[in-house]
Amino acid sequence: MTWRSALSVARLRQQVTAAFIGPGAMAIVPAFCLAAYWTGGEIALIAVAAMFPLAYFIAGGIDSKLWINSGAITGILQRPAFEAVVSKTYQTCADTDRQSVLINLAIEDFDQLVDRHGQAVSDIVIQR
Repeated sequence: MTWRSALSVARLRQQVTAAFIGPGAMAIVPAFCLAAYWTGGEIALIAVAAMFPLAYFIAGGIDSKLWINSGAITGILQRPAFEAVVSKTYQTCADTDRQSVLINLAIEDFDQLVDRHGQAVSDIVIQR
């Protein structure tokens, strides 16, 4: 194998990895699930629906450290982990010439909500 073919194989591997781990990778899961159901029935659908996210996790698409840094009530990332994901996503998009969208929602005067209605009600508001 020449250095040129080794370089093209490395580039191809990087592109395939980016396609399966990139931002839109999980968007093709419904198509795979539908195809599995059409060709193999319910058992194939269950297998694909269970195995595809597992393969995505194993390939490195999901950072297991982020699960530790999520809130117990909502499951949403806490601020330091959120900032790390934003930074990583921004860098990935800059490196691969892709676009990304960030939506940040904040509840104004949340402390007043807790004071006025209690912690249980504020937990329900956050969950919804």
